[in-house]
Amino acid sequence: MAVRSLTCLLQREWTETRATAMETVAETRPYLWRNYRDAVEQGYLEIGTSSAIGFPTGAGKSTTAQLKIHATLLSGRKAVFLAPTHALVDQTTRDLRVAFPRATVRGERIDEFGFSSQREDLPDLMVMTPEACLLSSHIEPERFDDVGLLIFDECHLMHDNTDGDRRAIDAMLCILGFTRVAPDADIVLLSAMLRFTDELSGWLEELTGRKSLPLENAWKPTRQLRGYVVYDAKRHAKLEKLLRAERVKKPREAFQSL
Repeated sequence: MAVRSLTCLLQREWTETRATAMETVAETRPYLWRNYRDAVEQGYLEIGTSSAIGFPTGAGKSTTAQLKIHATLLSGRKAVFLAPTHALVDQTTRDLRVAFPRATVRGERIDEFGFSSQREDLPDLMVMTPEACLLSSHIEPERFDDVGLLIFDECHLMHDNTDGDRRAIDAMLCILGFTRVAPDADIVLLSAMLRFTDELSGWLEELTGRKSLPLENAWKPTRQLRGYVVYDAKRHAKLEKLLRAERVKKPREAFQSL
């Protein structure tokens, strides 16, 4: 009877905490866009579900990520957010501090990484570059014991067009290393440039051994105007001729001045 009462109490506290958190979100985002609703209905917010998201620019990828972060924090786990550049680490850290005022949020870049003889736990939300995460997970894997979510923004970085690109290799090693130190964590890959979410989601399922959702929705909340710039063909040919002449002329002048 005592165990049942304690369980009921914990469930009630969990429900109240979740309701309070959702009320905070609803104050600034009272409506769920159709792509959010579709993701939630497919089970996107469920713990144990990863996802590859290919929403276009302006369709709310950041909010989609924040909803997943809310679910993770409410489960008592921490989250790591990967941003590809130092500028984006700083910007994302500021944005997440506004979105999660009650959580501890910190940014960490590879040029700020330090070594300590004492264990330093991760905050509720850690924003890092893939390189910083790769180094940290290798040197201090115990820091990721309580992490339940990894979000990789601009994840197309993992598949650069140039073979042997160092950043693409580091990004992939970061994901593989993370699954080693936090095998139970969900992974969310975000990019407006994803056109193969099915394939990437299947890879996540194979990598984590758990469910993964491909979320690709071309819908945007704003109208998009498209137009054309038309040039006269003769005028265009004349300008091209002038450009070629200038390109030949400048190296010749530089050689004569030597």
